[in-house]
Amino acid sequence: MSVKSKILGIFKGADKDEKKMPKVDYLCKIVKCQGKKIGESIAVDEEQLLVINKKEILAIPLGKVVEVSEEEIILDKFNKTKAKKAGKSWKKNEADKLKFDEQGMMISE
Repeated sequence: MSVKSKILGIFKGADKDEKKMPKVDYLCKIVKCQGKKIGESIAVDEEQLLVINKKEILAIPLGKVVEVSEEEIILDKFNKTKAKKAGKSWKKNEADKLKFDEQGMMISE
């Protein structure tokens, strides 16, 4: 395989990844389910919408997203127990990667 073919293959692979996740802005929006506010969206990770509320982080499958507007995300019913468990796991794994200074500011390494 030529170098040119390898490079083109890399870019073709990038196109496939971009098609998996629609180009919708999911961050910093109010998240509602069945008419009730359940939190605010903070990230998308591995096909999951991460939502934070006062008590916990929920990791909700993107397939449960029904509608996205400029201000809010509307969800279909989801398994809250599984979402809590996945959110707790995400927080544990990702929090270990983040570093903060004494004032709570994130430090990049």
